[in-house]
Amino acid sequence: MTRPPAGLFLRPAPADPGLAHLRTALGRALATIAGARFASLFLDAPAAIAAPAAAALRAQLDAGDWLMPGAEVTWHGPSASPAALTALGVTRRSLPGPQAVRRMRPAMTLAIELGPADLPHPPGHAWMRRMLAAGMVHLGLSGSEVPASWVVVLDRLLRAHGFCRYETLHWALPGHEARWLLDARRGHAIMALGPGAYGRWPDAAGWRWWRSSGAAAWCRAVGRGGDGRGRLYRLTPQERAQERVIDGLRLAEGITPAAIEAETGLVRSAWLDEHALARLRASGRLHDLAGRLLAADPGEADALALALLR
Repeated sequence: MTRPPAGLFLRPAPADPGLAHLRTALGRALATIAGARFASLFLDAPAAIAAPAAAALRAQLDAGDWLMPGAEVTWHGPSASPAALTALGVTRRSLPGPQAVRRMRPAMTLAIELGPADLPHPPGHAWMRRMLAAGMVHLGLSGSEVPASWVVVLDRLLRAHGFCRYETLHWALPGHEARWLLDARRGHAIMALGPGAYGRWPDAAGWRWWRSSGAAAWCRAVGRGGDGRGRLYRLTPQERAQERVIDGLRLAEGITPAAIEAETGLVRSAWLDEHALARLRASGRLHDLAGRLLAADPGEADALALALLR
């Protein structure tokens, strides 16, 4: 079964900087999936990965023809080796924290992820100019502790500099939205491998999801001949519909209930509270544009999903 587009999320174990375990797990996971191709690769790389390891991973991906032409390749985290970025074919850098405020190579797009402690009080135009000078084209907020009032200030500041809020806590210059995040929120397949990685993948009988174990247990599982994903859980159609609503409302584009009905085989009344929908529309908190539901305030997306779901 061919399932484009899909995302590939890889997280190396700290004790696996050469990526041997990760490459083994990748080969095993995809050996039984015909036609798997990925529109994005997100490497969550806290380990010190050198160029030879990155080159070996890229060679494996190319040999399997697993990356689609023009795939977004993101390296998340610091890298001590520019050669490793080149070897992997990185198109997008993602850096956490204020360390990201530095000028990158012009060929790179720079996504920056900030937590509450990384933000000035409040962020202003001078701070924004420094971030832009560093090459920032995308900004995400991490964690749930950022005060809502700060998000409002940050949203106004980013919009003033040409950024759009395309997800609850993510902004980007037009054309620089994170493909991996968009596909994840749109409910596309995610092959996630490595310690603590969360993924979902469809088969003939429906969708399965998993969350891999911690680093030591994951390495042991791969050493015993597995791919480290552990137990695969079956999503019921109801759970799949709930997942699509929760993820989809976080996007500025919102959700289309008719598409969720077609995907899950469930009529909307089985998972959508029509009375709650009517109240939210009347209050202006939720907009209905030609059958597409959008959060009026992206910061309310999770609360709206909770109110809508049966």
